[in-house]
Amino acid sequence: MNIGMLWFDSNDAIAVSKRVERAANYYKEKYGRVATLCFVHPSTLTEPSQVGRTEIQPMDTVQPNHFWLGIKLSGQSLKSPQDKPAISGRRSSDKSASPRLTETSKSSSR
Repeated sequence: MNIGMLWFDSNDAIAVSKRVERAANYYKEKYGRVATLCFVHPSTLTEPSQVGRTEIQPMDTVQPNHFWLGIKLSGQSLKSPQDKPAISGRRSSDKSASPRLTETSKSSSR
């Protein structure tokens, strides 16, 4: 998952599964698709779980009481919270990359 919706719910009186379910329902209403993956802070969930069609995974970069929902990429396998999606982009050695300004402007002392 590279793009998703971040949901905040600090109501600890409600079970995590119910909070994920509410977030997933909102996601479906807003985007018209079912969220198949939800990342949560490791303190919220110590082991992977599932609510409906939404897989819940702990990830250390998600803040407590936040739920990051989206669509799991095909073939995506997250084995640990340290695994993160790759960011694609041009390499600096790529000749097709846009030119960069290499000169710095010098201030004149007048």
